[in-house]
Formats: sequence, structure tokens, C-alpha cells
Amino acid sequence: MSRRAVLRAGLGVLAGGQVVLGLWVLLLPGLFWKWPWVSHLPPYNEHLLRDFGGASLALAVVLCAAVATMERRLVLTSLVAYLVSSVAHLLFHARHLEPLPAASAAGFMALLGAAVLLPAVLVWLAADGSAFREPDSAGATADSLRGSAGRSPGEGSSTGASSRARTSGERLRGGADVAPAAATRERLPRLAPPAPAARSAAGQGGVVRIRAAPGNDALCATPAHPNDAP
Repeated sequence: MSRRAVLRAGLGVLAGGQVVLGLWVLLLPGLFWKWPWVSHLPPYNEHLLRDFGGASLALAVVLCAAVATMERRLVLTSLVAYLVSSVAHLLFHARHLEPLPAASAAGFMALLGAAVLLPAVLVWLAADGSAFREPDSAGATADSLRGSAGRSPGEGSSTGASSRARTSGERLRGGADVAPAAATRERLPRLAPPAPAARSAAGQGGVVRIRAAPGNDALCATPAHPNDAP
């Protein structure tokens, strides 16, 4: 069982105990008073008992919220509040055990001691931040770290550069920046290949004149005659 599960289960035990105790004292204070561990310290006071029941239910609300959210600050706050109450309760009854039989006093102190020990252990668990990490995110982080460790430093940087280059190339191929360049190429006149005579004249150092062919927007290259007008 993980730390998170243990912490949540312990908080649930504390919350459930406070719900039972609070409802019992708030709704049936007379019945609670008849318990020997309570009635050995008279007098009976309904007002104080009902107030104690309401306070126990209020603490139960905070503990239930901690169980539901498992938020670190709320969990620690609820546990510290429970510890303050249980430690004060233990210290008071430890000084007033005389009316109880030895066996009953030992059982009573064991119960009050457990009410201090359990939240103290839960505080220790809550102090470790790992108890508040989600299992899925922790596993994903570990897998990511193992994957990073398995690659060499150069591999990671080259992979990132290749990915960025592919992304830039796709953006250029599909973006609007290519359209003006393509339209410009369409507007340029097409240069027809030179005739064999033009290539021969150019190879012999002759002059080659480029002119438009009649009825065609393509340009053609022809050898220039010495008597041709420019």
C-alpha cells in the first residue's frame, strides 16, 4: 500500500470516529454521560456536552474535506488540529484516573494514547511530499526520466533540430508565403531553348540575340548577324 493510500485511510478513520462521537454527544448527551469513563467526573452538564459534540462534528468536516481533496496544507492543518484536541484530552484524563479501577484506567489511557499516536504518524507521512503525488503522474515522470537517460546528449538535440526543421518545412509548403513567389514565377516569361545555330554561334564567340517569337510570349535565342540592326 502506498503512502498516499495509508494517509487517506488514516484520515478516514479519524473522520469517522469524530462523526460517530459528535453525533452521539450532540444528540444523546445523557447516554454519553452514562459511559463510566465520562461519568466518573461529575457533574453532568448538557450544555457543555452538546457544545463538545458540535465541535467534534466541525473537526469531522475538516477531516472529511482532507480525505476528499488530499491537499497537503489541508491535510496537515486537520491533523494538527486533531492533535491539539487529543493531546489536551489525554493530559487532562491522565491526571484524573483515581476513581477508575486499574484495568479500566489502563484501557482508557490506551484509547487516548492511540488518539494521539495515529494522527502523529499521519503528520509524519504528510510531511513527505511524495504522499500527495498522483500515481499516474509519478509513473509518467519516471518513464520520461528513464527515456531521457537512455538517449545520448547528441541524439536528443539532433532529434529536436530535425523536428523543428520538418515543422518549418511543412509550414513553408502549406503557408501563404509561398503563394506570392509562385505567382511571380508564373508572370515571368518562359525562355525557350536556343536553336542549334545559336548554340553554335555562342560556342564560337559569336553574338547571340534574345528576342520574342511572333505570336508567342516565350523568348528565343538566335545568332546575331553582323548586318542586323540592334
